Amino acid sequence: MEDWPGCSSCKHLRPMQRNSDKGWTCEAFPNGIPMPIASGHIDHILPVEGDNGIQFEPIAPGSS
Repeated sequence: MEDWPGCSSCKHLRPMQRNSDKGWTCEAFPNGIPMPIASGHIDHILPVEGDNGIQFEPIAPGSS
């Protein structure tokens, strides 16, 4: 877990949508990122069940 930089550093993270009840979403978890991943208790550098084959990828420097 120490190497897990978190969802906020992932290029797959989607912006929060106003009035969204899903919490954070991303390409891997379009219906809401599971709390163990979002909270950092489980990293997402390796595949986890239900991630649609998409894992953490860092945001490229200079892109935002």
